[in-house]
Amino acid sequence: MIGPRSVACAWLISRATFTILLALVAPVLAKRAGAQNFAPAEPPGPASSGAALLERGLPDARGALAFEALATSWLGVPDLATRAACVAVPIHSLRFAAGISRTGAAELGWSAAGLAAGASGPAGGAAVRAIARRDDDPAARLDPGLEAGGGAWVRAGRRARIWASAPQLWTRGAPPLPQGLVIGASFQSDGVEAWLERQAPARAADDNGRHDAGLALDLGPARAWVEAREQPLRAAVGVEIAARRWSVRVRVESHPVLGETVSLALAGGARAERTVESPP
Repeated sequence: MIGPRSVACAWLISRATFTILLALVAPVLAKRAGAQNFAPAEPPGPASSGAALLERGLPDARGALAFEALATSWLGVPDLATRAACVAVPIHSLRFAAGISRTGAAELGWSAAGLAAGASGPAGGAAVRAIARRDDDPAARLDPGLEAGGGAWVRAGRRARIWASAPQLWTRGAPPLPQGLVIGASFQSDGVEAWLERQAPARAADDNGRHDAGLALDLGPARAWVEAREQPLRAAVGVEIAARRWSVRVRVESHPVLGETVSLALAGGARAERTVESPP
């Protein structure tokens, strides 16, 4: 007969086994789930934050000087997290961003620095971005990773936007996450925005790309959204709250097997109003 002690031992063994397996496979799965150097806690497409400009190269028409601190916990693994800080600087129609980030535990992660520059207005925008990465493993420090690319968007009518982003047009060294061409479109009406985005396969070995879809609701000083993503099929929810010169964004993404990915962003500076502008 199996006693309570045997059950407790079996539970501890299974728990330890699961923890070890999770630690081994989480870095790989996190890359496929979207581990990035400046993962923005906001919906896809053009955005005014410095993190979004550094990752996507898609400057929004709403320019505002802002400092931003970000933290992302990937799949609920304590040693698999990204911490970043960046700044967005608009000068008339020009858009600039710079940032630094740190991902992973000591000697197993990497540090990165990014720059982005572009221009944007009511009818469209474009930017180029570059990321330099250094592995924390002492044996890899002489071979830093570099990547460069950009993006562009145009307004299709008064309420629709179409964008394309190719963040890795040129690379040197192996990037933590290969990223393919992204093409998306959004439509906004009466405070509701819907979007659809497709990311092409980033590597020749990948059979399929990935599709994302979502819906956002603008509530004045607050915004909430839901997302559905493929590869693997999962969902995400997010909320943004702004007050005076501060804003907080939180995004939580589920995973069918592993834990949740939680992104948090705190921004301070001039507030960029969420408005729909007609093209000239």
